[in-house]
Amino acid sequence: KGLTVELIKTCRILVWDQIGSGTLEAFTSEVPTIVYWKRIYSREAPWAKDLVANLEKYGVVHSDPVTLVQEIKIYLTDPEAWMENYGRKEAIKVFCQKFALTNPLWYDQWQQKIMEF
Repeated sequence: KGLTVELIKTCRILVWDQIGSGTLEAFTSEVPTIVYWKRIYSREAPWAKDLVANLEKYGVVHSDPVTLVQEIKIYLTDPEAWMENYGRKEAIKVFCQKFALTNPLWYDQWQQKIMEF
């Protein structure tokens, strides 16, 4: 897609049309991100509904344009407070632990797993 961390960090906030790899990269890079997901072409798996519902609860995922605009206005009023909101950070963290786990020591973890075989 041509997106780089350097490029997306120049944006005030990213708005995605669904949760995908770009969204996950933005989450893990701590780039302000909101998802307007009408679920036309994709839906969350049944076992992910609670995780997505938690993102909705904390204003990260929206299916209504009115709440989306309201949340963006809240963000624009105080971006730092929006990003540091504990509930939002936790919802994103839990989601990423399931779908976008990152670790700077990934090589060691992989090597250890491979050695178990």
